Amino acid sequence: MAIEGENAIARYRELMGPTDSRKAPAGHHPGRSTAPTSRRTPCTGSDGPDTAKFEIGYFFTGADLL
Repeated sequence: MAIEGENAIARYRELMGPTDSRKAPAGHHPGRSTAPTSRRTPCTGSDGPDTAKFEIGYFFTGADLL
């Protein structure tokens, strides 16, 4: 998925929660979907605009993006 908008990276990273699910607030997505001792998360996201540009180009063609 590629998203855009004001503060899209920061807002999506907040939605994803911390990479270490043990640090996720109760009921937060990573805390619900991984084992309490897991350091894995079911979703990932870019950490900045340069990374996002590279990753979008890697995973999508121009025709994929509206």
